[in-house]
Amino acid sequence: MVAWPDTLHSGVISLSDDSRYRASPTGLRAIKTHVKTDYAPYSEKAVYITVIRDPKEVTVSGFHFLPAIFGLSGYFSVEEWLEIFLSPQFFEGSWVDRKGPG
Repeated sequence: MVAWPDTLHSGVISLSDDSRYRASPTGLRAIKTHVKTDYAPYSEKAVYITVIRDPKEVTVSGFHFLPAIFGLSGYFSVEEWLEIFLSPQFFEGSWVDRKGPG
């Protein structure tokens, strides 16, 4: 399992590190990530499963979780957070653009 290769923490297995899955008995790996599909490894043999959380739940979770990581708890109102979260300037773009249709 390559869990959260997009995290800022040290010791995380990079997506470009193929040593783990090459050493596995199946030659396969599971990747749990937030990165766009453009940045995930592609193989015709792979099975890809996308799980998309409820947008309201993601917004509420992000409102509490992300500011706490960056020392900004209490800095934004819910309304301000929603505007930021849906903005194209939000890191990786707006949630709708990343997860919406098309």
